[in-house]
Amino acid sequence: MGIPNHGGRRPVNSTDNLVPLTTERWRRPSVRARTINRLLERTSRRYVRKLTGDLTPELTAGFARIDPMCAAIRAPRATRTESVVIDEFSGEWVHGEGVTSRRDGAILYVHGGGWMFGGLNSHRALISRLSATSGLPALALNYRMHPTVSLVQEVEDCLAGYRWLLDRGVSPDRIVLMGDSAGGHLAVTAALRARSEKLATPAALVGISGVYDLDPGGKREHPNAKRDPAGFMGGLTWLIETVGKGLDTSAAHLSPVRADLQGLPPTLLVVSGSEIVYSDSERLSRQLAAAGVPCHLHVWDGQPHVFPMLAPLIPEARLAIAQIGRFVRNAVTSARSRPGSNDLG
Repeated sequence: MGIPNHGGRRPVNSTDNLVPLTTERWRRPSVRARTINRLLERTSRRYVRKLTGDLTPELTAGFARIDPMCAAIRAPRATRTESVVIDEFSGEWVHGEGVTSRRDGAILYVHGGGWMFGGLNSHRALISRLSATSGLPALALNYRMHPTVSLVQEVEDCLAGYRWLLDRGVSPDRIVLMGDSAGGHLAVTAALRARSEKLATPAALVGISGVYDLDPGGKREHPNAKRDPAGFMGGLTWLIETVGKGLDTSAAHLSPVRADLQGLPPTLLVVSGSEIVYSDSERLSRQLAAAGVPCHLHVWDGQPHVFPMLAPLIPEARLAIAQIGRFVRNAVTSARSRPGSNDLG
């Protein structure tokens, strides 16, 4: 099935910010995307709405089984992987089709899963496709998760992954931090931590359906909360309250939309226009541009959460992956000439 005609695609350049904010929106989801989205909503409804009360041992055990079960998901045939150890957790080099060298740089990928589940198996296929289209190998982090560690320690693990690449001679202006959903939150938060610790600036940031505000209030007030048929608003609120228990999740060091964003690298935010976390990407993109950070916001209406994971099924997912790859290639090419690229200051 080919890429659908997205007559609703409309680039918008904001002139109210210090640098342009480019927004592109695809308003006509394919029939296949609409069908799969409805099926996923119906399937997930009964599971998502069970996320209430305390985190029980049974629920923790259920979360732990998710990634091993995902080992049945096949990555593209040409995918090559190599396991590594990073401090107190593991990781995996993922080389997509045609990617044979690490000399050109790397993607540092942080998987999603509500800060509590998912891992190398659940995201290997997506990461392989992102590696292939960008031409860079990807270091996928199998970071420690709640309840084994705190949310703050999850951020520290992601920062440790960035340090690991730097310590092995990968030039920071050839590293792209990338993540989806909770992993998008961790990737951006780790970049802010890197800046505060005066580490060198990565070439770019990419967030896919990221959660950038851990105060659910803004999302609850957005029209998408009322359109949510699968209980995702309640599920997301439960996840945030569970992993953020005892923390001020609205603080700038945990909610990027509330942080000083100056000095972050060029950023691409990809999100479905109909999902609960859409408002997070919309707000973060505006604040990045206002802080002087070039930002591209790609909005795809009618798509599932983290829809690029469904590349074998949805044509929009394949196009989104191709666009992410193009952004990564351009960012890495231009990073060396960016003023102050070696100091997040």
